[in-house]
This record gives sequence, structure tokens and C-alpha cells, in this order.
Amino acid sequence: MTLSITEIASAREKTGLVLSGGGARGFAHVAVLEALEANNVQIDYVAGTSMGAVVGALYASGLSASEVREKLLSVDWNSTLRDVTDRNERSFRNKSFEGRNFLGLDLGVAPGDVRLPLAALRGQKLALALNSLTLETATVTDFDALPIPFRAMATDLATGDAVVLDRGSLATALRASMAVPVVYSPVEIDGRLYVDGGVANNLPVDVARDMGADRVIVVDTSSLRYSTNELTSVVTVVDQLTNLLTRRNTEAQLEKLTEQDLLIEIFPEGIATADFNKAEDALAIGRKSLAAVPDMFDAFRVDTAAYQAWNAKRLNRSEPPTLAFVEVISDAPRTSSKTIANRLTVRLKRLTKLRFRLLRKTIRLDCL
Repeated sequence: MTLSITEIASAREKTGLVLSGGGARGFAHVAVLEALEANNVQIDYVAGTSMGAVVGALYASGLSASEVREKLLSVDWNSTLRDVTDRNERSFRNKSFEGRNFLGLDLGVAPGDVRLPLAALRGQKLALALNSLTLETATVTDFDALPIPFRAMATDLATGDAVVLDRGSLATALRASMAVPVVYSPVEIDGRLYVDGGVANNLPVDVARDMGADRVIVVDTSSLRYSTNELTSVVTVVDQLTNLLTRRNTEAQLEKLTEQDLLIEIFPEGIATADFNKAEDALAIGRKSLAAVPDMFDAFRVDTAAYQAWNAKRLNRSEPPTLAFVEVISDAPRTSSKTIANRLTVRLKRLTKLRFRLLRKTIRLDCL
């Protein structure tokens, strides 16, 4: 009796992929994706935290390992660590105000109150980068609908509880999972404020099991502690505090592993969380670490024909959504719609009609 591919898939043990946080060190996760493809390892579920969530989400969205690598390396990650628009992109008026904000902070004003920001950065550039990376899945609101079911971890800032993000905007979920406390502002979702998932669950082994995984491949790139001499900025201090918090919950998750699971620890020395200029170095270290144990994936291999059929289906993703309209919310109702439209940098390839409508304080550009 010959079993079909579907019957073989349902009969075999389901494999979950768990990717830790680690910032720039998380680029080593891409080396694991490359090894999974080279060894015919079929992944049924993906769960990740922070940078591990970003890498895992791209793979779960139907990208190959090489496509994940290209997308990640195309992002200027260092620019996400500042909210200031590049000088060459600012207007003359905005440039003239440069240097007048002596505090370097944006203050909020409420009735009878002046409020400080919740973090050093609002994370606008990080949000733009994540929206760009996940453009092809912008219309997906249920993460089980991705080619591989996916979960991102975040931490409820009010309670400290680990929160599993499994629906909504994928980019927003990743933004919440990466919101390092004090560095990036918390992300509000459904009235709750979320910060970096590593604070509560940096290595979500339990989440992958809850998704249905019988066994897991766990990749930990998070362990790093700074020496006294290396604690030279707010980023390194916050990173050190986060590492101290994440190590405890990481070790608790490691205790959940069994003999049929695989733990891969890649700790790129000399690469800090914010060292995105060393991303390719982290990837190279990951490749070297995996090459040292070439048979580690033997127990997870599947039949070549079955793997190729599964992978072809996973990579058969839909085209990214097409822009239908641009909506501008204006606080100045007397501003000409054409003035605002002329400032937009959106360029449409096949524009047949463009009309402007000023509705109260909303300007909506419909592209028909």
C-alpha cells in the first residue's frame, strides 16, 4: 500500500521551529534556515521572539532562506535606532529648527500636565522597516493562514505576563515583539501596551508545543553579558538588564526540552544586540557553527519528494497588495489638497484617474 504525501505528512511527527531574540545576533537564525533547506527539514510551526520573530515570520510567510537573508540585509537597521528623518529628506523649514530642542525629547501636553515620552524612540523607522518586510502578507490577519502557522511573543507591560500574538497586523506584532523597554515605545494593541517578548518568554518552546509540535528545533542566540567597560551607553545598559531578565526565562524553557528535540546554541562573540553593522558576521558565525555538526538534522529529514512538494506549496505565495488609495489626516482644514498631494512621494505605475476630496479634515486620494 502506497501512502499519499498528505497521509505521510499527517502520520509523521510535527516539527516546530523556535527562534530566540538577540538583536543583531539573531541574523545567525538565517544560517539555520539555510541548513533546514539543505537537509530537507519540513517545519510545521514557527514561534519566535524579537529578531527571532522577524526571521521566523518571513520564513513562515513563504520566503526561502536566501530571500529572508536578502530582505533582512536590505534594511538599514541602524536607522531604526533613531527617529530623526535624514537631513536630506527634510524641508528647509524643518532644518531651520535643528538644534533648538535642547532636551532632545518630545514632550506631550495634556490638560494640566506635561508628559515625558515612554521611551527614547517612538520606533517610527522600525515600524516602516517591518511594514516593508511584511508587505506581501499585509492582508493576513490570522497567523494560522500563513504558509506555516506562526506566533510572536510580546510582554504585557502592565502585568509582566508573556503574550502570544497570533492575529492582527503581522508588522505590528513584530514591532511589539521587538519593543525593547526604554529604547522603543511600547506598542498598543487592543488597549494593552506591549514590549519586547524576551522580557517574559525569550525562547517560546511551550508556545510551539501548544501549536501542535511533537518535537522542536530550538535556536538560542540570546546569551550575552557585557563587562563593566562595555557598559557605555543607554543601549548597552538596557540590553544588559534585558539579558539578565531573559536568561532566567530562557533556562526555564530549556528545561522543557526532551531527547527528541534539538537545541542549537549560537553565541556570536563580540556582536552586541545593536551591532547591526555586524549582521553578516553573525550569519557567518552561524554557518560555521552548523557546519561543525553536519549530521544534527538527520533525525528531522523527510523524503526528498515529500519535502519538495511541501516546499513548493509553501513558496507559492500571492502577489503583494496594490495601493488603492492614500489618505492624509490634516489638522489644518484650510490647507490645499494639492499642496499636500504635491508633497507625497507615492508613485503609481498604472494611474488612470486621480481625484482629491477634502472631507472635513481628511484628504483621501483614490486611485482608480
